[in-house]
Formats: sequence, C-alpha cells, structure tokens
Amino acid sequence: MPASSAKGKPFFPHHFVDRIILILMVVAIMISLATFYPAAVEEQADPFLVPKDLRPAWYFLPIFQVLRLADRLGWAPGILGVYGVAAGFLIILTWPWIARVRRGPTGVALRVVEVAGVMLLIGLTLWGWRW
Repeated sequence: MPASSAKGKPFFPHHFVDRIILILMVVAIMISLATFYPAAVEEQADPFLVPKDLRPAWYFLPIFQVLRLADRLGWAPGILGVYGVAAGFLIILTWPWIARVRRGPTGVALRVVEVAGVMLLIGLTLWGWRW
C-alpha cells in the first residue's frame, strides 16, 4: 500500500460500540413507552365466538366453505373440516407421483379426477363468495 492512503477507523470496536449504544437507546425508549403508555385493558377475546358476517379473502373461500359445511354436521364439526382440508392438501402434494400413468383407463380416470377436483375448487369458491 502506498503511504499516502488514508486509514479509517476500524469497525470493531468503534462502529460496533456505536451501534450497540444506539440499539440499547431504542430498546430503552420502547420499554419506557410501553411502561408509561400501556395498551388499554379490554375484555378478553373469545376464540369460540365467530362473527356471522365473517368472510375471508377469495383464495381462502374453498377452505372456509369446507369448514362451514363440516360445521353443519354437528357432532364433530371442526375436526372433520380440518381433516378434510388436510387430506385435500396431501392429495395435491402427492399428485405428481399418483398421476404418472397417462395412458389407458387409469390415465382417463386420473384426468376425470383432476377435472372434478378443479370443478370442486371453483364451485366451493363461488359458493363461499355468494354465501
């Protein structure tokens, strides 16, 4: 290196200590704000109380509709809906290995299942949108 090149401050400990002090100051400000201005105490949320006008985003509508249909069964509403949705995702994840056969009657049956699955997904989405 030439002798005329300027040498700066090393990162450690100068910049490192500066950043640590800055982080500690921000944390101290946040703690003091949380201490002197706490969140308002309101009634606790009831996870089993679901509003009637609840409507998720459009991409969650099929799952929401399956859960609503399972809720009508009465004796095991939530668990059947959750297992049904989980089984659907499991089938979607394993479909590339299931649908390797594309010829003969097995291939036709798999194509029918694919089309029926897409139709079911579209139907549940539209049904959930309208409801």
